[in-house]
Amino acid sequence: MTATQPAKPVDAGFRMPAEWTPHERTWMAWPSPNPTFTNAQELAEARKAWGAVARAVRAYEPVTLVVSPGDADSARAIVGDDVQLVEQELDDAWMRDIGPTFVTDDAGELAAVDWTFNGWGAQEWARWDHDSKIARHVSDVAGTRTYSTELVNEGGAIHVDGEGTVLLTDTVQLGEGRNPGWTRQQVEAEIHAHLGTTKAIWLPYGLAGDYGTYGTQGHVDIVAAFARPASSWCTPSPTRPTRTTSAARPSRPSCARPRTPGAGSWRSWRSRRRPCWRRTGSGWTTPTSTTTCATAAWCCAPSTTRATRRPQRSSADCSPSGP
Repeated sequence: MTATQPAKPVDAGFRMPAEWTPHERTWMAWPSPNPTFTNAQELAEARKAWGAVARAVRAYEPVTLVVSPGDADSARAIVGDDVQLVEQELDDAWMRDIGPTFVTDDAGELAAVDWTFNGWGAQEWARWDHDSKIARHVSDVAGTRTYSTELVNEGGAIHVDGEGTVLLTDTVQLGEGRNPGWTRQQVEAEIHAHLGTTKAIWLPYGLAGDYGTYGTQGHVDIVAAFARPASSWCTPSPTRPTRTTSAARPSRPSCARPRTPGAGSWRSWRSRRRPCWRRTGSGWTTPTSTTTCATAAWCCAPSTTRATRRPQRSSADCSPSGP
């Protein structure tokens, strides 16, 4: 931070735009060998899925892919020549979490928020020596000013409506593995100062299945999202918690209207939970306990689809049902 740069993004008029706001470029990270892939075949399948996403996005806007040194040739063979490659050491491949949160001002200038990243709460399986530096590297490549903060946070742990409201979860921002000793008021103040938000809606926890091995321990982007300003979708959590530490929690997250004075009219819809599927050589299959529906290779089928039947929608049609 230079002597003339304001201490916080909000002081310079920056704010995080809504998820649906048009943007110039998508940043991704290329999967590297790490504990989340148990063998070479899983890594190869992940790279194919990441490559499919990169090519699909590139049809509409530029894509920059961060790859570990030595992986550029293999990545190029999958993503093609239209995707920009940038070499930098990586631990994992979740750019939404390890990369910066871009914010903008009324003049359209960009800045980057560099959260502290510690492997989703310093989990035993995670490595983050390299990933903790990716946000600063991306910011440097993009040529934007960077605002760093000691708050441990990830991109998947926040969701904004672009008009002042942010969604958070207790088990992430207040978790012992991330921000021990921080109060809710301190977290809110730091979030607001870096995102330009003024109201925070707290869910007590995330999706029950997110608390298992390789889970994020409650990312809000898995369980809730804004459909438009002052309107949100919530995904029901499984009725049976997936690990002992979740047993004391209610089975469903609270999608309550904000209690902030002056919050105005608020609408919240609960979407029907949908099973996830993947096409294989022998047909359609459901995920195993170690897989997620986080890539384009998975499709969320309608809730009426039986587990023994092929899903009736393509991955492009995986949208929440109406209110």
